[in-house]
Amino acid sequence: MRKMITGYCPETDSQQTVVVDVKRIVLAGGMPAGYKAMSVHCPYADENGCHYGGTNNRDCPLAKKDHD
Repeated sequence: MRKMITGYCPETDSQQTVVVDVKRIVLAGGMPAGYKAMSVHCPYADENGCHYGGTNNRDCPLAKKDHD
């Protein structure tokens, strides 16, 4: 599933939009299913780099928002 997430970006000090590819993860033992960010696409980070994004933008504060 692909989600567009818009919110405050500390790198640009403004509203930005990232595209996050998420995968539904089914857990054993009756635990509720969850979602995991598989990749993060940020136009700003792709062009300028980002101090917050980490490896492949996986640490992006916007990408860490709830994926439900």
